[in-house]
Amino acid sequence: MDRLRTRISEGPRHQGWTRESALTAIIGAGILVILALVALHGVNKEFLGDGVAFALDADFSVSFFWTVLLFAGAAVMWWRMRGVRPEHQRVWTAMTVLCSLLALEGLLQLHSILEDTIGYKVNTLIIQPAIGIAVIALFVLCYRRLPAPERYLVAAAAATLVLAQLSSVVNGQLDLPYAGIILMQTLEEGFEMLTATLLLAAPAGLALGLPGRRVATAKAPARVEPVAPAAIAGRQHAGQPS
Repeated sequence: MDRLRTRISEGPRHQGWTRESALTAIIGAGILVILALVALHGVNKEFLGDGVAFALDADFSVSFFWTVLLFAGAAVMWWRMRGVRPEHQRVWTAMTVLCSLLALEGLLQLHSILEDTIGYKVNTLIIQPAIGIAVIALFVLCYRRLPAPERYLVAAAAATLVLAQLSSVVNGQLDLPYAGIILMQTLEEGFEMLTATLLLAAPAGLALGLPGRRVATAKAPARVEPVAPAAIAGRQHAGQPS
């Protein structure tokens, strides 16, 4: 009686995007844009007459609209999370509202309105830190509900947000030389753009339904290929066990 032997071959690995590759691409591109805008800021101050278009610290500049666009994109991604993980809808909705407000804050110049209403020192030393504490508390809730590595991006966004706020406080409260003022302004805007980039990257992979690296690189189901009886007879003739 002929016996059927099988050969097990491993299926192909997943070749598409994963959550990790998506967030790496977003963060990498975001950092490159930030570096380019910082370089343009320096060129603008030294050679282009310090115009508004390429100024890092000016309203309605290229960097200004880039930051607004990042926060708006982040709001869309966090909104999509409501459908991906509906058990935490309240947290995702709060993150959507936060990113939307951060985008609108620049467009509507809410910080300037607040400073004119209550004064610069009260706004900088009391109101903004209080808002920052509330935002970080929201980040903690978000961190606890996200898997790795997305949760680490939220933690990093909290850190860069604190650094941006600290740069603003140092620039406003200390009597810095001109070079120090430019440095603090550059750090503040750079950390703000990095915060927006991280908040966009954190939910992107999950919101777009991409698989994690472990799932994507897992072995595909084994494929069983029958070996013809003639091949079995040939192996037996050659002295190979069947």
